[in-house]
Amino acid sequence: MNRLKLLLSLFVFMGTVALMAQTVTISGTVTSADDGLPIPSVSVTVKGTTLGTLTDAAGRYSITAPAGATTITYTFVGMKTVTETISGRTAINVVMQTDMLGLDEVVVTALGITREKKALGYSVTDVKGDAVAATRETNIVNALQGLAPGVQITRASSSVGSSSQILIRGIKSFGDNQPLWVVDGTPISNSASGAGQYGGVDYGNNAADIDPENIESISLLKGANAAALYGNRARNGVVLVTTKKGRAGQVRVSFSNSTAFDQIAYLPTYQNLYGQGSGGSEFNWEQRSNDPEDDAYGMDYQEFCETYAFAYVDGQGGGIFDGYDESWGPRMDAGLLLPQFNSPYNEATGEYTPTPFISHPDNVMSFFKTGITSTSNVSLEGGNDVLTGRVSLSQQTERGVIPNTDQDRTQLGLSTTAKISPKLEAIVNLNYALTTNDNLPGQGYDENNVMQSIGGWFGRQVDMKSIKDNWETWMPNGMPYNWNSNYHNSPYWTVYKNTTTRKRERVFGNLSMTYQLTSWLSLLGRYGVDYYNEFRKSVFYEGSQESYPGNGGNFNQNWRDNKEINADLFLNFQKDFGTAIQLSGNIGANFRRVDYNYEYLNAPQLTVPNWFDIANARGTPSPDMYKSEYESNSVLASVNIGFKNQVFLDLTARNDWSSTLPPANWSFFYPSASLGWIFTETFGLGETFLSYGKLRASYAIVGNDTSPYQLYNTYGAVTPAYSGTTMFDYPSRISPSNLMPEKTASLEFGAELKFVQNRLGLDVSYFDMVTTNQIMSVNVSTSSGFTTKAINAGEIETS
Repeated sequence: MNRLKLLLSLFVFMGTVALMAQTVTISGTVTSADDGLPIPSVSVTVKGTTLGTLTDAAGRYSITAPAGATTITYTFVGMKTVTETISGRTAINVVMQTDMLGLDEVVVTALGITREKKALGYSVTDVKGDAVAATRETNIVNALQGLAPGVQITRASSSVGSSSQILIRGIKSFGDNQPLWVVDGTPISNSASGAGQYGGVDYGNNAADIDPENIESISLLKGANAAALYGNRARNGVVLVTTKKGRAGQVRVSFSNSTAFDQIAYLPTYQNLYGQGSGGSEFNWEQRSNDPEDDAYGMDYQEFCETYAFAYVDGQGGGIFDGYDESWGPRMDAGLLLPQFNSPYNEATGEYTPTPFISHPDNVMSFFKTGITSTSNVSLEGGNDVLTGRVSLSQQTERGVIPNTDQDRTQLGLSTTAKISPKLEAIVNLNYALTTNDNLPGQGYDENNVMQSIGGWFGRQVDMKSIKDNWETWMPNGMPYNWNSNYHNSPYWTVYKNTTTRKRERVFGNLSMTYQLTSWLSLLGRYGVDYYNEFRKSVFYEGSQESYPGNGGNFNQNWRDNKEINADLFLNFQKDFGTAIQLSGNIGANFRRVDYNYEYLNAPQLTVPNWFDIANARGTPSPDMYKSEYESNSVLASVNIGFKNQVFLDLTARNDWSSTLPPANWSFFYPSASLGWIFTETFGLGETFLSYGKLRASYAIVGNDTSPYQLYNTYGAVTPAYSGTTMFDYPSRISPSNLMPEKTASLEFGAELKFVQNRLGLDVSYFDMVTTNQIMSVNVSTSSGFTTKAINAGEIETS
């Protein structure tokens, strides 16, 4: 808080000084050389400053520049950038020409700095917001599928709210391989939690809180070279998200809606020859004739099956293989009459009347329904030369193909830019997301995942309609109505009774202020916050496989909140020395703090059946709490040197101090260097078959720390308590004695070629990344009294 007060005080002082500064107002019109028509939304900026504006619908603009400013630049997608010298002029009209090659294309790079793509010595992919919105995905990670080379998107499942992972240039570590996400200059969390191999619920990944309708562009910094300035979390690459901003000179209201319908496209190929049970294929008439004394074959197929293959009594093994869930039983559609779970039940005899044992080829498909996803967005933007703003509201509604699964998300985005004085500018970016679920489906190999039962262990003779019509009733065996009471719940019981609810609120954004010290030097301060709180609750009704009869049911619930603060201070510079040398860069510092809190309660039994309140817990509930704090401090610097717009050299350096490493190793330094050469400019080849040619090379080192509290062992509580007394035990993991930061070294070479006036292009890269000193746990002999130890070991090379 003291850091923030100091930073704001500095801005106020600078703003007071700025009000007395001399300025000059420049206006004019921008038109096209092709047809002479005005060009709206051209970006007009005072070079070397953050001062800028956009042309209106008539191509007109007006901008206030410092008295010492010398140059104004005009940029527009598809047009060649124009640079005009002020030289005392107050009226400057500009004519822009079409850029067939796209040589002046600009992209957002590290720290949110916009640079010409041709000046970069490393690979960056820029994705426009329109392309992201056109995918109509509710999860922004899925929207990047197929839009960027070298990027792999993996969905956990197609269920409502499921998470997706993004890998940039493959796996680099035995630990986390997800890239860093940065929205408008502030890092945000993209963690995922929940499902595992043997069960759980997939609660999605946090980047899904970003509204695709509110995105202006996404830049993917693919290697350590491109992302070195972002520190230890950037070794896996960086996804830079720039949101839409208001435009001066116009008020615009936009509305959009998209609605999509989902259906199951593929299921496994099921056999429809044999039904539930075992040994149905062993009946062999040839074997019977060769071995007439074998009683197992001294009967017809009807008698054989009801005696040896399958006959339902209670679905728990009381009949003939009726507790089995494999379909290795009697042949279906062979005219057999066998007792089944949905056969008429005779209460007097306690037996099920045999009914036709026939196949139901579509019994799995008939469980699913048509899902629907609807997204509506409305936005309002506008402003003038002093104040611009944009507000966006989106509502997403999802209903899954699995019955009674859903997700609703409301997203609000706000962006405001205020030119407090000719030299002082303030920008506020704020995003809010509310996500609610009445039920999220279970995942993994677990009873609460309907696909674990009907997807693989489902009797091929089972009529799904009978389960759908009767799932709320109880069977004579004291269990809910189902085809199998030994291993599985009814799929309808699972999705309508054993539900998982969730509510998450999230706020992320930043306040940044830029003061123009001179025409080529500016000071930027930024304070960013990413905060979310989440409540989750899973209930299991009495009679479920997870809650045996008589225990009243059970449930668990947890709360978690996470707050990350990033405070940045940068001194940026940009200056041209004649037409030959262009110099830009910055020096700065970053402070980062992450606070995480977690609380958990589990009631394994309930006094009043199916009343899921902690006050109704029978016995002692199982609680858990966890709290972690993390801090890091960093200093960094970069310099970018251009020579005649042909050769570009970038140098960066960063040093981090991490609270999770021992004092001897908590400081670690890493540099990077990149070089780009546009050889077609050097040799004057631009008018030949080869319209554009560039070679690039780069090398970088990026460090990485670990999660909090890895250095020392602490006692942990043992639950449940023993005779009312809480017990504590010592961890089975040996803490590291001299933990060092991980290190990733990256080498990259590339070439970008364009032929026949950009009609054909080729962009190739070769990269080699080696990660060493990886922080991992290894097994140790249990005779030591421990099972694992954390060490630095292992090496992964990705190329």
